[in-house]
Amino acid sequence: MKDRLTAWKVKRSLHGMVTEAIRIATRELSIDEKSRRRLALELEHALKGMETWEFIDSDGSVVLRETLWKRLHAFDAASVTNRPGRELLRRHPGMGWALIDGLFDQMTRSIHRRGNSVGGLSELSARTLVAARTRIESRMHSAPIDFSSSRFGLRAVESYIARDAVAEQLLEACRDIGSSGIVWIHGRAGVGKTELACELARLLDGGGGASIPYIQVPPEGDGDQLLGRRRNRLLEELAALSGVAGADRMKPNELRQTWRSIVRSRRISAIVIDDVARVEDIWPFVPADADCIVIVVCRQNLPGVFAERFAVPDLPVERVRAYARTLEGLAAEMMLELSNDVARTPALIPLITGLRSDTAVASVMELIPAGADPDASRYEIIAAAASRLALRNLGPAGRDLIELLANLPFKRLTPSLLTVLDPALDIEGARGTLDLYCAEGLATRVPDGTCELTPHTLTAIADEQSAGASKQALKAAVMAYLRFAALVGTGATDISHGSRAVEPHPAMPMPPEPEAWLDAEREHFIAFFERFGGLPDVDIKLRLLELCFSAGPVLVRLGRTADAALLLESSIQIASDIGSVQDQADLRLMLGTLVHRRWDRYQDGIAELAKAYELYMELEDVKGQASALLGIGQLERLRERFPSAHRYLHFARELFALLESGDDEAECLLGIGMALVWCDEPDLEWADAALRNAEANFRRAGSVRGTAEAMWGRAEADRVAGRLDAAMTRAAAAAEQARRAGDVHLQAEIALSQGRIMLEAEEFDQAAAHFANAKRLFRETLDKVATADACKGLGDVLAARADRSAAAEHWSEALELYRVVGSRNAERVEALLRNGKPTAGGSPEPARQLR
Repeated sequence: MKDRLTAWKVKRSLHGMVTEAIRIATRELSIDEKSRRRLALELEHALKGMETWEFIDSDGSVVLRETLWKRLHAFDAASVTNRPGRELLRRHPGMGWALIDGLFDQMTRSIHRRGNSVGGLSELSARTLVAARTRIESRMHSAPIDFSSSRFGLRAVESYIARDAVAEQLLEACRDIGSSGIVWIHGRAGVGKTELACELARLLDGGGGASIPYIQVPPEGDGDQLLGRRRNRLLEELAALSGVAGADRMKPNELRQTWRSIVRSRRISAIVIDDVARVEDIWPFVPADADCIVIVVCRQNLPGVFAERFAVPDLPVERVRAYARTLEGLAAEMMLELSNDVARTPALIPLITGLRSDTAVASVMELIPAGADPDASRYEIIAAAASRLALRNLGPAGRDLIELLANLPFKRLTPSLLTVLDPALDIEGARGTLDLYCAEGLATRVPDGTCELTPHTLTAIADEQSAGASKQALKAAVMAYLRFAALVGTGATDISHGSRAVEPHPAMPMPPEPEAWLDAEREHFIAFFERFGGLPDVDIKLRLLELCFSAGPVLVRLGRTADAALLLESSIQIASDIGSVQDQADLRLMLGTLVHRRWDRYQDGIAELAKAYELYMELEDVKGQASALLGIGQLERLRERFPSAHRYLHFARELFALLESGDDEAECLLGIGMALVWCDEPDLEWADAALRNAEANFRRAGSVRGTAEAMWGRAEADRVAGRLDAAMTRAAAAAEQARRAGDVHLQAEIALSQGRIMLEAEEFDQAAAHFANAKRLFRETLDKVATADACKGLGDVLAARADRSAAAEHWSEALELYRVVGSRNAERVEALLRNGKPTAGGSPEPARQLR
């Protein structure tokens, strides 16, 4: 009953706040009293029933401006008539943006003013204040990002007939918008929308546009179930360009929040979003709480968002004809004959001027179908005809290769890719082939140096597919690519282990940086699974499995965990389709031990490992059974279910001992030792013996990382036993081994342990330094739980120094992170904030152990 009463009070208070904000915001507009009242009534109807989540989302991002854009979209919808307020704003576009700014400011002030009177609004007020403080702090780190050499660089479109007046008109509209808003550029294909959008972005940037990202929305193909994943991948790459590590571990809402923070902190003044088909396409990339102009490029003038809408006008026909007179031969005659079409579709200009001879012009004119509608734009017709002519000019060998490329799921073409598909080509020959495609208009350059086949090229190839590559040639190309990628994955693993990589083929040398090649090609891997994973061809499916086994662990090591998860999940389905129980078991083992463990999804990981164990039992594979039990034991230990963890690890160790597998037995001993250190009733003598044996086994196997983990475990055992001097020495030695192994996360874990040891030794300066270092490293790896552990440690140090207020700040930060991930440590920190003292030993909870 009390909760319902509070909810009712919040709803009533929000209604009053919105009504007050409308009254004040409309009063500030320069309109007569009658118009003001009518506009206010329409605004009250549009903003009726606003909820708290429309002000700030669950991730702490202020979304009020975005809410206003969505709710007020009807005010600029051309289909709405007989509404004075809407008509007023359509006649005076700048007034609409001023109104949104006024509503935003008034509502924000009202939230803070009313926050002390209503329980629900007090929480909303506190969250908006935190968001405002974060926004101010983020502006302290405002180094710009250079997008120009990446796939997000602004497109360089040559303007044959300048449109300076149109660009200035758009720039003037942006001045009406202010610092935050949406410009919606729409028009038919080929009218020059992208060119104008990029030119406007450069004008807003005040320079060359290097700091403006160009985002091309991925198309939604037939049966495409992974469109959201493709959008998330774009956000991951944008975050990576900004120096954010581990973005692939973020959930979609975290990615969007991170992107907003990047736009704010790096002061990105504009974003171009191209190829929009639905209003929903833009929201993942719109930073509504940042000072940023979003330029949307779309063929349709879609409703659903309040925006400054601009229909790209036709070129003046006389200017087209004047330009045609500067040309020579049949190209000039063709331009004059089609001057009306060119005025409506300026993209025809490079198509016509790109025809290098009168013979080519005549050939294209012959390829234009007879009886075409003279009132319709001929851009698509002529573009398709020019592409068909260019294809005919390639010759048989060149045509076969480009048809293979069109039938394979490749978006970006590189010279190394062409050498894989056509062993007769070397790198220089492949570069020349791509240059030829671009010169003939069959492909376009992307700012990151790659190429893409044009839509008209793909259409022309599809129309003449009967004369294209055979199914055998297509299958051969698929098999060659998958085999090469699998060998590169194996080579990357060998190099990481210090071995010499095996060359895939004399004509296809191993890439200089195999891991970088796999990282760049991961989108193609996923596309291959989407395109060919469901086909009945067993040979291709086996190649896909081979690729997953070799490249999956590498992608996890590179931080591309989400992509590796897609490959593994798709491969499990393929293994099931072909009836391979062994592959199903091995893939589930990888999914549980690599992906779910990295994502902290321990319960999901245990479920996958349990399925793997059952499959290994069916196969009577003892080592597989032991590996699954080891994985379950490690995850149970991370869940702090120590008796269960000890049981699984003990069973796994017995099986590995029977198999005389020393490395795996050492992993079991390591897990057993740590479980015995952190359980409710520690057995430190047996824990030290287990960890000492694990260290000896790791040293014999030459495993630097394993040795560091075992040494760190022994240091923790010494700390719990009160042997602080020995703990300091072992922890320092473990930290050195972790640096040699190059494992950032293990370095952070050991730094956290060193902080706890120094805290118990009352070496507060050194403890604070270790905790701060651990916090920095954990943030780099995006481990929220461990970051909270480090924050709590800093609070414990300050509390030990009797600085209660400073300690509470760090504890509060830890509490927020613990609550986000649902850690039981949240209750312990709440007790600290109530009592003001750290628990005995400085830290009751275990570290995030041996990830």
